[in-house]
Amino acid sequence: MIDGFFDESGSGKHGITVVSAYFGTTGNMKKLGASWRDSNARNCLPYFHTKDFYKRDHGVFRGLSKRKRKHLLGTLIGDINRYCEYGIAAWVKDAVYKSNTSPRYRSQWGSAYTFCVQMVLLRLAIFLEESNARSNTTVNILLEEGHRNSVESRQHLIRPKYPFKVGTVRLGSKTQDTGLQAADLLAYSSFEHIREPGKSYLYQRLRRTNRPTYVLIRCNEQVIELSKEAISDHFKLRKIFREQQGSQTVAVPEMPELT
Repeated sequence: MIDGFFDESGSGKHGITVVSAYFGTTGNMKKLGASWRDSNARNCLPYFHTKDFYKRDHGVFRGLSKRKRKHLLGTLIGDINRYCEYGIAAWVKDAVYKSNTSPRYRSQWGSAYTFCVQMVLLRLAIFLEESNARSNTTVNILLEEGHRNSVESRQHLIRPKYPFKVGTVRLGSKTQDTGLQAADLLAYSSFEHIREPGKSYLYQRLRRTNRPTYVLIRCNEQVIELSKEAISDHFKLRKIFREQQGSQTVAVPEMPELT
């Protein structure tokens, strides 16, 4: 049994939607949660909110020095490396998604957010197929409840259409669930990287290791068109996904000064 935790980033200003998820066995994700909560407690944090990481005087990290923030980040990334199997992110330009889809198509695949959620799960299905595990695998899904399309996405996910069994599909809050806090870290840092490739300190810290397996999927016109042509034959996306998967080894830029 695998648990997946999903969160979203992006902005209307930049016209980009990013959805990220971490996956691991149920037992390991429980261990991730316990260790993550302990780390938050030791640093007197109510929860880990990535958007506040660079802020000096406000947000959940208020009063935590740059050195302690870097140490905390290293500890949390160590937990991710230890307990997660896959870190998958999918992103799309909102204008590209809208211009390349019809209202009827969006009624099937949903909003840009829901489309990205499903692309993440299709990439997971390929990973599971490659490990010969997909036929007997159950995937439980937790979506961050704050997004306006999270309810819509949940309705799409409970429809049987994946080559693995979908277990529970729930909505939760990142203030309460540490798995969603980890997904928030991946989503926010992926958005930073998409905007300015190679300059995100957080993204490069995450991607400097070979575990978990990371993939960043760009849902361009080709991916959207292929999904329209073969909505049930999702393994035709395999070649595109592999072409987009780059090297795991990256240089880590300096952490920006706190603002």
